[in-house]
Amino acid sequence: MIRSRAPVRISLGGGGTDVSPYMERHGGIVLSTTIDRYAYCTVDESSKWIFESKFAEMAARPFMHLSPASVAHFTEAPAGSGLGGSSSLMVAIIKAFDAHFNGGEFLSPHQIAEQAYKVERKDLGIVGGWQDQFAAAYGGWNLLDFSKDGTKVIRLDISEDTKRELLASLILVDLGQTRLSSKILSRQIATYNQERPEAMEALNKVKEITRQMVVRLLVGDIEGLGLFLSEEWNEKKKLDSQISNHSIDKFHAGMLKRGAIGGKLLGAGSGGHMVFIADLSERKSLLTHVEDTGFKHIPFNFDSQGVVAWKT
Repeated sequence: MIRSRAPVRISLGGGGTDVSPYMERHGGIVLSTTIDRYAYCTVDESSKWIFESKFAEMAARPFMHLSPASVAHFTEAPAGSGLGGSSSLMVAIIKAFDAHFNGGEFLSPHQIAEQAYKVERKDLGIVGGWQDQFAAAYGGWNLLDFSKDGTKVIRLDISEDTKRELLASLILVDLGQTRLSSKILSRQIATYNQERPEAMEALNKVKEITRQMVVRLLVGDIEGLGLFLSEEWNEKKKLDSQISNHSIDKFHAGMLKRGAIGGKLLGAGSGGHMVFIADLSERKSLLTHVEDTGFKHIPFNFDSQGVVAWKT
């Protein structure tokens, strides 16, 4: 029996610039890290193929001529969470197949990410960008650089002290509402195709802010990083009227009023999770506000492994 797991991600900057056709025409960048919430997959020998989902069935196509297997899976971050859970699941499934049939020596993290993108976006027709698959496959802190020539994964050398301070400063909040990101992204893609000036300007600003985020991160300037979070979020909201709503805007403003340095919604928008940066001295009062609002604080740690598989 083979098991695998792939982490979900927190995207701090650049979301939306990894989506076609903007990515091919202008290039995109995303700053992200993976956390210790996972999608799991189990592949076992069987007398016939058994699939728990269409995800697993489509991912199995390259192996259907081999001995059959049963495939089961679950994720700690369901679709619509804004954490890239669907892509993490696809990455975990492909890794499990690779380990089961090829001994795990065949596909690199890059190949797994590309294959996961193909199955999700092309075979299953799920609208979305490129960042989630690469974040889940590689794990850790990365600057993902997207262009028509392919994807570059740039590992970020962040000091251990900075990582500890980030864990003390980051607040991840579950809004308790999932959303269908494909509808929002489909409208964004139509905007990208038309090269609407206001959207292009916002995306260009998002990329520049993301570059500044990387600089702040590498020198350990957590406050500066936090300020850029809200600035990036304000630009991203210009891409579609449904990326945010009154409830999200009110909560964001309330967190800033109570001491958060900055924050943003994760994923395509309209629900899921939000992430904030605040000084440790403000953390207690901010977590109380999260609880009073009816949302849920999600403790986490960073994941640096990316997708892995093992025998059991």
